[in-house]
Amino acid sequence: MNVSCIIPFYNENQRLPSVLNALKGIDLTEIILVDDGSTDGGIFSLDDPKVKLIRFEKNKGKAAAMQAGFWTAKGDIILFLDADLTGLTAEHILDLLDPVLHQKRNISIGLREYFHFFDVVGGERVIIKSDWFTFFSTELFYKNAIEIGMDRYILLRNLTIACIPLNNVRQTYKTSKIGLVKGMTKDIYYVLDWMAQLGIFSFSCTYLLFWMLILKKEGKLVDLLKKLYQLMFAKKFSYLISV
Repeated sequence: MNVSCIIPFYNENQRLPSVLNALKGIDLTEIILVDDGSTDGGIFSLDDPKVKLIRFEKNKGKAAAMQAGFWTAKGDIILFLDADLTGLTAEHILDLLDPVLHQKRNISIGLREYFHFFDVVGGERVIIKSDWFTFFSTELFYKNAIEIGMDRYILLRNLTIACIPLNNVRQTYKTSKIGLVKGMTKDIYYVLDWMAQLGIFSFSCTYLLFWMLILKKEGKLVDLLKKLYQLMFAKKFSYLISV
C-alpha cells in the first residue's frame, strides 16, 4: 500500500525540520505540508520531489489543513503528524504504520512520552483513506476540534484501534511557544471550543469512552459502552455511518 504523510502546521519554523528529518529513509509516496497561514516567515526546502506544499493565505484552523491534505493525498494509507514534536524518529513512525499496513487494525494512534488529556486528541494517527471519505466529506464545521471528531467517528463506525507508545516523543506545549498565561488560555479555549462544536454531552461521552479504549480497557464493559454510545448517537450522526 502507498503511504501519504500529511503535516499541518502554523508558525512551526523552528520545529518542523526535525519532524521532516525523522521521515528520511522511510518509503513514502509523498509528504504533504499544509501551511495554515503561518506568519513566522518559515521557508522550507522542497528539493525532494516527494514533498508538496499547500499554503493558506489566512489561518483556517487545523481541520481545514488536514482536509486539504487528505483530498490531495494519493496514498491508500494516510499518516498524520503534528509539526511541533520533539524526539520523533523513523522507528516511531514505522511502529505507527505497522498495525495498519499489516491489516491488524483500522487506525493507529501514537501515545507520547507523557500521556495526558490531550493524547485523546493527539495528531499522530495512521488511517486507511477509504474508511474516511464520509468524514472528510461531511464534517466541515470543525476548526481545531477535528481529532475529537475523528474519535467520535471511530466509535460510531466501530473501527479498530492500535495504541502505539512513542517513547521520548513530546509535544511542544503552547505555554512554551507563546508564554504561560497565553498558552493556558489557548488550551482552555480549545477545550471549550471542542465542547461547543460537539455538544457537551457528546464531547464528554466521546472523550471518556475513547480514553478507556486508549488505556486498553477492553472487555465486555467497554463493548457494552460502545454499543450504548452507538445507540445514543446513531440517529443524530446517521450521515456518518450510513455508508
